Amino acid sequence: MVIKIKYQNDHTEYYLNSFDKIKNYDNVVYINCYENKLTVLPKLPNSLETLYCNYNQLSVLPKLPNSLQILYSNNNKLSVLPELPNSLKYFNCYNNNLIKKIKHKYLNTMIYLV
Repeated sequence: MVIKIKYQNDHTEYYLNSFDKIKNYDNVVYINCYENKLTVLPKLPNSLETLYCNYNQLSVLPKLPNSLQILYSNNNKLSVLPELPNSLKYFNCYNNNLIKKIKHKYLNTMIYLV
C-alpha cells in the first residue's frame, strides 16, 4: 500500500504505507490512496482539501470534511455517498454502484448517478 500526503504550508509529498503512520493527521490537506484495494477509509482530517481514493474497493466513504474541494472516488463499489460539503469544486464518482440523487450548490439540478 502506498499513501501520498501533503501538509498545510508544505509542498512536499510524503509516501507512507499505512494511515496509522501519518503524523500530525489534523494538518493533512492532501491524501492520495489511489489503487490500494482499500475497503474502508479512516476518519478524514478536518483540514483535508483533496482526496484521491479512486480504484479501490470502497463501498462507503467516511464523513467528508467541510474543507474538501476535490474528490476522486471513481471505480470503487460505492452504493451511497455521504453529504457533499459546500466547499466541493470537483467531484468524480463514475463507475460505482450509485443510484442516488445528488444535490450540491454547484449543480443546477439534481442528477442521478448510476
